Amino acid sequence: MFTVPPVITACPTCCTTLPTLFSKWPRKPPPEPDPEPEPEPPPDPVPLPALEPLEPLPEPDPAPLPEP
Repeated sequence: MFTVPPVITACPTCCTTLPTLFSKWPRKPPPEPDPEPEPEPPPDPVPLPALEPLEPLPEPDPAPLPEP
């Protein structure tokens, strides 16, 4: 009968051994904060076409008053 080796789990005792496993790769530097983007200039105002004057409506014929 054979004995099962202990399973390594993430605990304070094994945290000292984990860095040695990855010591051949350099640590990734912390990401630099993104510089604030420059505000975009406001778009040029689009000139609106001149409005043409509306034709006046024809006056309605006065309705004849009913005779009493």
